[in-house]
Amino acid sequence: MVAEYRALRASVLRRWSKHEAFSAASIDDIVRFNEAIDQAVAESLAEYSAEVESWRQIFLGALGHDLRGPLTAVVFTADVLVEKTRGTPFARQAERISSGGLRMTRLLDDLLGYCKSKLGAGMEINREQCELGPLIGEEVELLRAAHPDTSFRFKSSEHTDGSFDASRIREAVHNLGTNAAKYGQAGTDVGVEVASNAEEVRITVSNSGAPLTEAALQSLFDPLRRGSADASKDERLSLGLGLYLVREIAAAHGGAVNATSADGVTRFAISLPRTS
Repeated sequence: MVAEYRALRASVLRRWSKHEAFSAASIDDIVRFNEAIDQAVAESLAEYSAEVESWRQIFLGALGHDLRGPLTAVVFTADVLVEKTRGTPFARQAERISSGGLRMTRLLDDLLGYCKSKLGAGMEINREQCELGPLIGEEVELLRAAHPDTSFRFKSSEHTDGSFDASRIREAVHNLGTNAAKYGQAGTDVGVEVASNAEEVRITVSNSGAPLTEAALQSLFDPLRRGSADASKDERLSLGLGLYLVREIAAAHGGAVNATSADGVTRFAISLPRTS
């Protein structure tokens, strides 16, 4: 497409030079012609890029949707194997298959959520009146079970009620807690705190470790990026969608998420207005 515009420009200018004597007026016309061509190229490239990106998201969404069926069968079969092999030498292998299937399910859920948001549908939430503190406390218990080598500290103030999609917010806390356990300094705690005031509920997840650069902080919430160059090979190859989805969940609630890193502590804070 760009080559065709280039050929059009060259052809017109050649014909112009053969039939027109160069003057101040003709120079102005040539400038306006080049500006029009440049604008047409820019608009065409933007439209083409948007179309390509749209079809890319449709493909990823269709792929994720089609994979859910066979993956559900794998997870169900793995759960049966876990029950049947308890107390046998094969129990550990069956548990690995089950946990791997559940991780793949979460990755597909993240992929589908990402595709929906990129296609303009936005993050879907179902608001209900709830008390966030105890619900996030339950999610911290799940994080403790999933990361037995990491110590999670949890603290919540009173009156953390509001109109929220508790399931989505728990998903955001799970993503932040998993990242904190994965990238934090070994042997240090991960802190999860829920605080509130009259206007909003604020959830903070913190971990200790090497401080992040300003450039890293700026790109943390971009999709398909990893949070650390020191991550394992498996982590670098996995989809970097967790923090992006945290941002989308906060935005769908009319709130925001921000990250700070100073004095050896990295903090992620989600601010959620109590009502829409």
